[in-house]
Amino acid sequence: MPWRAGTAGSPIAECTAYVTLEPCGHTGKTGPCADALIAAGITRVVFARHDPHDVSGGGASKLQAAGIEVSCTPCPEAQRVSDPFCRRVTQGLPSITCKWAQTLDGKIATRSGHSQWISNETSRRVVHRIRSRMDAIITGIGTVMRDDPLLTARLPAGRPPKRVALRIVFDPAFDIPHSCQLVQTSCAIPVGTPVRTVDTMPAGRAPTIVCISDHAYRSQTVKVDSLSREGVTVIAIPEHGRTMPSLEWVARELVRRYEVTNILVEAGGGLTGTLLKAKLVGELHVFIGPRLLADDRAIDPARMFQIEHIQDGTELALRRARVLDGDVELKYRVVKP
Repeated sequence: MPWRAGTAGSPIAECTAYVTLEPCGHTGKTGPCADALIAAGITRVVFARHDPHDVSGGGASKLQAAGIEVSCTPCPEAQRVSDPFCRRVTQGLPSITCKWAQTLDGKIATRSGHSQWISNETSRRVVHRIRSRMDAIITGIGTVMRDDPLLTARLPAGRPPKRVALRIVFDPAFDIPHSCQLVQTSCAIPVGTPVRTVDTMPAGRAPTIVCISDHAYRSQTVKVDSLSREGVTVIAIPEHGRTMPSLEWVARELVRRYEVTNILVEAGGGLTGTLLKAKLVGELHVFIGPRLLADDRAIDPARMFQIEHIQDGTELALRRARVLDGDVELKYRVVKP
């Protein structure tokens, strides 16, 4: 039967609670988890790591003060669940996953850029579920110009996504057209607003943020104003003398402005390679379709590297492998960038 913390007759009184992260001790979007555990009559709490946040931490002390036995038992699998949150809190960086579909010989598109569809419908449904759990989805202007994507999570009927991700376009030269779907379906999101949930989002719309160079921002003010009126947020990236604006700066700015924790990258080889080279990527999610292109001018999933020795490549650890109606899904953790 349903039961709410703080009501009489708790069915979990005198039980042990096992949680991934130290229960919070403050009131944020919800009440303190520590208070709920106390009200439930829990007698012992085991968690995998302490909460590093200077605001939400301290729940263990509150539990102990209430006479509850508390222990921190490190567990790598449980800690991976809270890794993205801890990375955001301690380093000011989001956790970034790069996703792509490729042929068996490692190509994401033909030499002309055609890629629909390498993966099958089952794999694409999985991708929509992944999107529904993300705070933001990043793509490059090349993908926008070639595919005109929506970058939204479209789940089966009756299963609305838990959140609508911010849609981020990395576009240093500010080439994004007004007619693309990312502009036409955008809605504004004020600075300081945490990632929005579905019930606060206008129907059929999602925030679009275009990251452009500082030079483009200053030289194309009319276009900046025009897109802003259409609900698009335009962010100028400081260049600091670089030939390429800093992707790390963009990642940190998304954390600062919108409390972004998890980012999915769906982009071409240039942007994906740049993120890997900058050591910003934590996971790879790859879908392999049963097809060969055998064309040395077909497009690779990641570029920007010039590597002479195998040991200098990005080292990965396989976390999951499964067959999806003929496709193969592989999920990797980056061990050594």
